[in-house]
Amino acid sequence: MSNNEHSPGPWKIEDRRGWASGRPGDDAHVVDKDDGMVVHIPRGGPAGNDPAAQANARLIVAAPEMLAVLRAVRASISDSLVCNWQPGDDFHESLSDALDAIDATINNATSEEA
Repeated sequence: MSNNEHSPGPWKIEDRRGWASGRPGDDAHVVDKDDGMVVHIPRGGPAGNDPAAQANARLIVAAPEMLAVLRAVRASISDSLVCNWQPGDDFHESLSDALDAIDATINNATSEEA
């Protein structure tokens, strides 16, 4: 894996009390398919029930799949534009705008600059 590639998916959320710090706690970790830690998610407080932290963890876990879907949708839209584009076609112009947005999003997700 090169420096600009993410850990292999699928990712999942695991409760690993004290895994990162060696101390007991109510934190979670997002781990890759080889159980390597991707990110530590502090869930806050002794109850570990911060809804925002839990939502953030779910979003992070979905990231590899969302990136793959976005790349597939991009390829499909691109194929449609190449095969069916006609000058002045508003629908295809909208698809072209969508491609620009998809390209920017993929670039933001995969760029080495954060």
